[in-house]
Amino acid sequence: MKLYSVVNMDIVGSRHVKDRLQLQINLGNYIDQMNKKYRSILSTPITITLGDEWQLITDKLSESYNLIHEFQQLLWKDRIEIYAGIGIGELKTPIFEDIRKMCS
Repeated sequence: MKLYSVVNMDIVGSRHVKDRLQLQINLGNYIDQMNKKYRSILSTPITITLGDEWQLITDKLSESYNLIHEFQQLLWKDRIEIYAGIGIGELKTPIFEDIRKMCS
């Protein structure tokens, strides 16, 4: 039985952000940065799943909080806060490049 950590993140109050386009651009850049930096521990690339929500999967459970914290630090530069949730369990599907095709 192999366990994975599925981390969901979402921007707090994104509807009230004045420059939403710039926020989406910055978020995309941060995700690209994190995908490069953590390629070796991500099961599949970090993906925006809907609007200002993104998700990552790793089998390095102990790194889940560190990944969330690093996203917090990146977004604090933009005065943005996030919600994050961590789910731990087996995957019921194979690993796909598109995270939206997988389920735990």
